[in-house]
Amino acid sequence: METFEKPSECHVNLTGVALIDDNSAIVIGEKGTILKTTDSGSTWQKIDLGITNNLNAISGEGPSISFRNKIIIAGDSILIISFDHGNSWLIQNMPYNITTADQGFLSPLVDTFPDYIRIKAEETTDKTDLFSPDFSIVLGTDDGRIVYSIDDGKTWQDTSLFNSKVIAANFSEYHNFGYGTWSDVSAASVFNYVKGDIVDKKWAKYPIGNYIPWQNITSGDLSGYYEYLIGDGGEVMPEPLLLVKSRDDSTWQNLSQRLPVGLLLVKIKKLGYGYAVFICGERGKILKSTDFGSTWKEQETPTDADLNDIALYNDNIGYAVGDSGTILYTSNGGISGVDEKTENIPAGFKLYQNYPNPFNPNTTIIFSVPFSQKVELSVYDLLGREVATLVNENKSAGNYEVKFDASKLPSGVYFYRLTAGNMSLAKKMLLLR
Repeated sequence: METFEKPSECHVNLTGVALIDDNSAIVIGEKGTILKTTDSGSTWQKIDLGITNNLNAISGEGPSISFRNKIIIAGDSILIISFDHGNSWLIQNMPYNITTADQGFLSPLVDTFPDYIRIKAEETTDKTDLFSPDFSIVLGTDDGRIVYSIDDGKTWQDTSLFNSKVIAANFSEYHNFGYGTWSDVSAASVFNYVKGDIVDKKWAKYPIGNYIPWQNITSGDLSGYYEYLIGDGGEVMPEPLLLVKSRDDSTWQNLSQRLPVGLLLVKIKKLGYGYAVFICGERGKILKSTDFGSTWKEQETPTDADLNDIALYNDNIGYAVGDSGTILYTSNGGISGVDEKTENIPAGFKLYQNYPNPFNPNTTIIFSVPFSQKVELSVYDLLGREVATLVNENKSAGNYEVKFDASKLPSGVYFYRLTAGNMSLAKKMLLLR
């Protein structure tokens, strides 16, 4: 990573970062600090909204916020929303100190109305109506509440679910499911989380597990197929905590032994729908995993400042922010030299959701092969016609990613299918121009 000169007036602790495109980003921090760059971090503009509230969370990064142009910033007794990529802002005073924030995104109608989609795909060239806009916002507070809106923040509802602050609240892909995570203060070794539908207002409690009494969860990314929680034992015993599970599993794997001893962990972030995961923490530490948390590689950074958030726009471009105005930037995914692929053998045959999705015109498809075999990966339109063959060869056991360029295809819903032996998996994706 390389560091850019930070604005001379910025000496506060920075707490969050979100990327608008491959050149632009928003950074937030204490005392109402909001910074924006449009030139890959070379210069930063201070956005003065006349506020002094500490800002704690910023929603989304990368293409996920580009489709609706909406950015959400949340903090102590305040919520700030932009609908034009940060050029103008609306301020709401809130009766909560907000610790985490997430927003809904475009939801594919194909899941609910396949006939409607098929007819529309055949009869119109305007594919924007194939998606229903999601106006949901979910917030977590320091007093254990999930606060949510389904109309872009015009009206709010809240429910008290926890007995300590909410660590993470995310939407899962294509569903209005809100998640929250917290540790039980009266018995700090017991962790739980809730999962529910903000529309139906139905919430259920699930156990995470029992761990040594001084460990606490500090961050989570629950937005994708693989869900991650991290924590540590604080200054008393800084043993790292890493918990991972897939959405289909009911139990969490404890992979804490895969992390360096003595590291205080602050934030974990997953890269879109891919398998790259980043952790940032104290003393400028950044760790990267490309095998769902099984192994980690420490990144080189030019700072000893504690890092509080990290976000990437794609495989290469990203930022990390931290104390004393620290801003770090990478244009090569954080790796100095060659990013070596892991030799870890996948446990099963899997096909993952492409990212970004929707896309225009390029997207990435990831799949896992547990043993050597012939693999075929093809793309089909809604009428079942094959429009592209991406892979058709023998593959050794491992994780693979394939770039798909749809620049010559019309907008619409497509399917991609992975076949190996008698195994066949398929998923949907949307090309939206």
